[in-house]
Amino acid sequence: MKFRTLFIFLIFSSFLTRASAENLSLSFSSGLFLPKQKEFKDMYGPGNPYALEVRALFLKNFGFSMGLEYLSMKGNASGGGEEYPLRFKMTSIPFAAFYRFPLKKILLSFGFGGSYNSFQEKWETVEIDFKEKKWGYLVFSSFEYRLSSKFFVLAKLRYDNIPTKKGSLLLKNVNLGGVKLVAGLGISL
Repeated sequence: MKFRTLFIFLIFSSFLTRASAENLSLSFSSGLFLPKQKEFKDMYGPGNPYALEVRALFLKNFGFSMGLEYLSMKGNASGGGEEYPLRFKMTSIPFAAFYRFPLKKILLSFGFGGSYNSFQEKWETVEIDFKEKKWGYLVFSSFEYRLSSKFFVLAKLRYDNIPTKKGSLLLKNVNLGGVKLVAGLGISL
């Protein structure tokens, strides 16, 4: 999956590079992930996603973005009076359309899109290893402050919905989505 994820990201990135140089940006961000589903939140708690994103404007204030994200979390499951350590990893390729509102050095953006997600849950003390790939959708708002004509800082609030339609006997549908609040640095290319 890692090769395929990188391949898809590079293809879309090459498509975005066709946009004019002043309308293309690259950013790296990290922050906080708060799972939506109570059971998922109880097992893992909050997480720290890492994201790389390419954005391009195609009209005056309308554009597209695509990213590559990684999330790794440790947790515990309880059963029969015992604790079972867990490891959860997810690689995502989010893509979105957005509209931005420029206000001098500040840019506000709002957008929506989808994501392709590959995730794995591994129980560390028993031989349970679950892997799956699912599509999801997202909505977001972001704030950018231009430090110069090239560099900017950003903050983004995003809601993801990633229903898996898989679960245990006790829980029929697990949703891996939630709220992400990230901040980072970017460069206009």
